[in-house]
Amino acid sequence: MKKILSTALVLAVFAVGTLTLTAFRHHGGPAHFDKFVSHRVDDMLDDVKATDAQRQQITAIKDKLVADGKALRATHADLRKELLAQWQSDQPDATRVHALVDGRADAMRGFADEVTDALLQVHGILTPDQRAQLTKKMQRHMEE
Repeated sequence: MKKILSTALVLAVFAVGTLTLTAFRHHGGPAHFDKFVSHRVDDMLDDVKATDAQRQQITAIKDKLVADGKALRATHADLRKELLAQWQSDQPDATRVHALVDGRADAMRGFADEVTDALLQVHGILTPDQRAQLTKKMQRHMEE
């Protein structure tokens, strides 16, 4: 069970990070991203027959992650511009480039930690039976 949970957490962190970095580039922007994530979470909550209290708690967790992901994504364009400017320079500042990349990596790592903590909170909110239902769904998804 620990291996399944670990795998699920890694996949979830990767998925949320990827969605955060790419979701606003196409397909309707931030509003579409909100709808997409909300729809997926609502479907999951329907599948496990979540109580109103569980829905409220998990929706609040989702809303915070989406907001924080949007904030992280908002800084991406400035970073790319600055990295491009360094590339176009006759003498790029290696220290600055490394600092920019390290800063972004730290921000992404921090967000991944936040997602992991959120998933652990959701784990504690759901009952063992609900978690078992989600585990089966995740296993089917991983086999596809």
